[in-house]
Amino acid sequence: MINLQQEVQKRGYTVAHIKTDSIKIPEATMEIIDFVMEFGKRYGYTFEHEATYERMCLVNDAVYIAKYA
Repeated sequence: MINLQQEVQKRGYTVAHIKTDSIKIPEATMEIIDFVMEFGKRYGYTFEHEATYERMCLVNDAVYIAKYA
């Protein structure tokens, strides 16, 4: 997933959190969401756009709280 993180950052986005099966990108556009979906397919992953948040706080490596947009 480090490759995905680097590619997202090259496109000018911040990666707030990344794990094997998820990525959190503040202010993500449909363009970057589509890119992440296609990138994941190359490695056998099927990502889903879970939600768009107005605000999000990472509590620890696996837990976050958020307000839906």
